[in-house]
Amino acid sequence: MNVFNLLLFGFVYSINAVKFNNLNSDIPSIKNVCGQQVCENVFPWLVFIPLESRVYNPGANIRCAGVLINERYVLTDRACLQFVLTNVQIGLYDTSKNVTCKGNPVLNVKVANRISNESYEIVLLKLAEDVEYTDEIKPICLPFGKYKKAKLNEVHTSGWGLVDDTGHKDVDIMKNIRATVADNEECKLRGAAINSVNDNNVICVKQKEGNKDNLCSGDEGSPIMYNSDGYWVLEGILTWLFSSEYKPCTINEPARGFKITDDILKWIIENINDPQTNII
Repeated sequence: MNVFNLLLFGFVYSINAVKFNNLNSDIPSIKNVCGQQVCENVFPWLVFIPLESRVYNPGANIRCAGVLINERYVLTDRACLQFVLTNVQIGLYDTSKNVTCKGNPVLNVKVANRISNESYEIVLLKLAEDVEYTDEIKPICLPFGKYKKAKLNEVHTSGWGLVDDTGHKDVDIMKNIRATVADNEECKLRGAAINSVNDNNVICVKQKEGNKDNLCSGDEGSPIMYNSDGYWVLEGILTWLFSSEYKPCTINEPARGFKITDDILKWIIENINDPQTNII
């Protein structure tokens, strides 16, 4: 980032510190909001996105995930917009009971706007109303320089996608999958569509051995995140979860994500100020 862009980014950041409040961790009351867990192995910024097919398909159980970044906005995979997306569920832990990790009701919030950029594989969802933070509903921290990077490239991700390659059942309980950041070449070797992706915006992750769950179709839009001294920080968004044989899980192969770079952070802030930009 050159000096001019750095100054511009700093200016835009400063004027948005209150409105986009999980960015300003220098304020004690804000610092304690983002990236904090209450229930073990539960991520209170994970958002469940129920989807409907655009063609008649009774019984189809289609879903994506997303991540809450402040009280009004959710980030997810742009590909989720291929389906009908009207609302999100926030605070969800167990889909079979529709409750939070403490057994409380989840929030069902309508989506007001969908904000995109053709160059990016992610989309901003503007909610119809502000979300009130609780122990079970909090935003993730965004990757500004004050957070230490992931140790040994270790990251986590989540979602409520398929259980395995059979494609017959989705999980009920929020996943917690440990992974490592892999070389982008491993992702690029998996198909022509991936070869065309700008390397600067790609993050490639491989599941570690010993995970209870797998990364599968339906987990798209989930955050790729790491722990920085007790704060969970967003590294990227999962965008591609089919194996090279087009099976619905990437058990022994890397999954592709879209990395949250400085340019993406700038785009997020600009569009929160101007929600009419690129509405789909």
